[in-house]
Amino acid sequence: MIKLKGITWNHTRGLLPMVATSRRFTELHPEVEISWEKRSLQEFADASIEDLAKRFDLLVIDHPWTGFGAQTKAILPLSDYLSNEYIKDQESNTVGKSYGSYVFHDKLWALPIDAATPVASARLDILEKNNLEVPKTYDDLLALAKKGLVAFAGIPVDVLMSFYMFLSQFG
Repeated sequence: MIKLKGITWNHTRGLLPMVATSRRFTELHPEVEISWEKRSLQEFADASIEDLAKRFDLLVIDHPWTGFGAQTKAILPLSDYLSNEYIKDQESNTVGKSYGSYVFHDKLWALPIDAATPVASARLDILEKNNLEVPKTYDDLLALAKKGLVAFAGIPVDVLMSFYMFLSQFG
């Protein structure tokens, strides 16, 4: 019996698909058993995949770790092991640019199994209380921020991803 251990993040989107997929894989390959452990969302963002790769066979990683994992050889390029057909299907059928976020030096290092994105929201009650409207342009947003009425994610990985988003939008 081949026993593999995997690590994912502690959320139904992170754990349940891995467990279900592993069960089906074991049905098709009874000689392989895969068990999964979970880590907090913050650990998912911050924990070194180099350290995790020493303890686990399968890793669910966040895209900012792709280049590091490739450079340190903590992970293997999936494109060396999966069929070209499958790789092309992934490239064509993932959300937005999720596929590209796991490509480094022209190789795919992880599958884009989940997509997250920053979104804007508004507290209409606060805007109404201050006789303001929902911002429609970037300049409107900056003017609202100058009034102290804009909140922004402040943990390091969220700030980094927001910075990347702004760079991308501004070319």
